[in-house]
Amino acid sequence: MKVAASIFFVTISLIINMTQLTAARHVSELARGVFKQRLLSIPDHPLQAPISNAAITIQKITRGVQNRRRYLIPSSTVQTKIWRQEQSWYMNGKKNECEIYQRNFIEKITNMKCAKSDKRLHIPTKILADNRYPMKKVDGFDWTEDFDGFIPISDDAHLYLNLKFICDAGGSQTRSLREVYHFITTQLDHLVLFPTSSVQFVNILDGNTCANSMDKYEFLLKKPRYSFVKNRVFVGDLNEFQDWWFANYKK
Repeated sequence: MKVAASIFFVTISLIINMTQLTAARHVSELARGVFKQRLLSIPDHPLQAPISNAAITIQKITRGVQNRRRYLIPSSTVQTKIWRQEQSWYMNGKKNECEIYQRNFIEKITNMKCAKSDKRLHIPTKILADNRYPMKKVDGFDWTEDFDGFIPISDDAHLYLNLKFICDAGGSQTRSLREVYHFITTQLDHLVLFPTSSVQFVNILDGNTCANSMDKYEFLLKKPRYSFVKNRVFVGDLNEFQDWWFANYKK
């Protein structure tokens, strides 16, 4: 199965490279056509030179190739414990490899720095605030975990990212999934109480265990009281995040 999977990903990569090469050749051929056309009909006044249809097509193809650049990211459904152990980037799980893997892809997809954050949500009041060491105070359990990343999109949009990579099944994994559920609930409650907030929450849940429990998070997002804020909370794997980013921010 490992050999078959390798052949599959190599085949997909070759298809993507051939597609990009075909687009590049098409652009080159159109460019030569435009050059010949300009030599045959140079206008009297260069400032009034019209833009040909071929030139417009070149611009559209070039922008399309740049904007549609996608990365081949495995679905969380195939990210088992064995799959993770076979990856070149995975060591022993004690060096934060999964978060580094996710953060690197996030920065490639967005072309922006995914900085670390000390922001947390205060569960009783739902406020978002800096709190690096909550457990040094008696109210430490009143705070959620911190967000793993922060991306300032614009003055009107700030992304706070929660990154998880959970494989296999067991009591520990179930507890982690439940904590994520409560964390996302607090994110939604924050947006309900602060509807004018510029914050958007991104929860990237990789690993087959997360995939198998995605219906629980979909149930949460479909609750009526969150109907007007659920579009500001993303829940899905890294591959789905890429689609979400292209649909909302990559123009």
